[in-house]
Parts: sequence; C-alpha cells; structure tokens
Amino acid sequence: MPSYELALLLRVMPREEIVSSLKRVSSQIFNTGGFIRKIQNIGQQPTPYKMSAEYGPHREANYFVVEFEVAPHHLLPLKRIYERDVDIIRSNIFKVKDPAERVSFLHFG
Repeated sequence: MPSYELALLLRVMPREEIVSSLKRVSSQIFNTGGFIRKIQNIGQQPTPYKMSAEYGPHREANYFVVEFEVAPHHLLPLKRIYERDVDIIRSNIFKVKDPAERVSFLHFG
C-alpha cells in the first residue's frame, strides 16, 4: 500500500474534543483497511489567513500531520468524509515517496 500524509487543521477546542476528533479521523482510516504510522502534533498556531468553515471564521487552528498507508481507491471517500467533519477546518492528503526512493543526506562512514 502507498504511504500518505494527512495535513489536518482542527478548530481550536479543549483537549478532550481534539482527542475525540483524532479518534474519528483514525477510525475512518482503519475502517478502509489502512493503518497509521505516526500522528504528529504541530501545535496551535495562527492560520495564514482567515479560513471559513463550520462555527464561523477561524484565525487559529490545531495543526496535525498523520502518516498512514491505505489503498489508493479509498482516498476519495476519506477526503469526502473529512470535508464533512465539523471539527476539521482544512485537510489535505499528500502521497509520500516509498522509503526506498527517499534520499538520505546522512552519510555514515
């Protein structure tokens, strides 16, 4: 299965609600037969511009990056589900190169 990164901007909310939103996002990936490699919390930061979504305009968001693997034909349904989620301001899925294709700048020797 190919690797992907999901960039998530969640609305500003208490920690418990963030956890439940991330569980919802994760369960959708698991329901399609995919698996998650890593969830990275980048933190709460101002958005580059005012973003309109559910609950009005947003000037700040909680940023997350989810690394996961899933079959390519499940990407479109995942995108549609994330577009309808009221806690997600923006979501974008990017294809990641295979580990064999990644260039390493570390040199041991």
